[in-house]
Amino acid sequence: MSSINNLKLHYIFPGYNGLGGPIRLLLEDAQVPYEWIHIDVAQTWPKTKQSWIDSGYPFDCAPMIKLEDGKQYSGAQPILRFLSKSLGKYIPTNDIDLETFVETVSDYSCDWFKAYGMAARNRDQKDIVDKYIQEQLPMYLQRFERIYGVKQGPYAAGDEITYCDFIVFVLASRSPSTTQLKDYPNLSKFVETMSARPGLENAVESEDYAHTGIPL
Repeated sequence: MSSINNLKLHYIFPGYNGLGGPIRLLLEDAQVPYEWIHIDVAQTWPKTKQSWIDSGYPFDCAPMIKLEDGKQYSGAQPILRFLSKSLGKYIPTNDIDLETFVETVSDYSCDWFKAYGMAARNRDQKDIVDKYIQEQLPMYLQRFERIYGVKQGPYAAGDEITYCDFIVFVLASRSPSTTQLKDYPNLSKFVETMSARPGLENAVESEDYAHTGIPL
């Protein structure tokens, strides 16, 4: 098991936005102290990623975590899996079918992130926003309502929380998803359960989380 002491999390979006959000939530749920380093995408990011390359680190992307021993890891899903394995939880063990199910949920949720991100970045363009709200969002809500009913919840894998839940939670618990959750009982129960977790209550109620997501 790897040591994750003095962990530093680098990301380009503030608060719990983007794929840095699920990593922050997993760390906070697990009560793992970490240093949050926000990289200004316009002013700092170009120099920062070049410095990573110059140091011999091949991945010029964020989120990225750096550990006390100097090891670095990039990519939201690889980081979530690494942390889960290091902590010995949030990932199925001795059940390859359930592990693959969780990986698939995680992969599908990143598709949702891409669609949401497109609308959020172009929220001044009505056609893009309308497409997301009227076509894409209902599709993703229906998809994940179905997924979260397979194992009879409240989590994707059933009674045990796994790393994919942190990704889906960031999407399902922010605008504009919250305006439609009443029509999706499995997702509603999931969001309610996640929000009440002792390690997440402070995060969800924080000003940082209130600003997560961009109202469309």
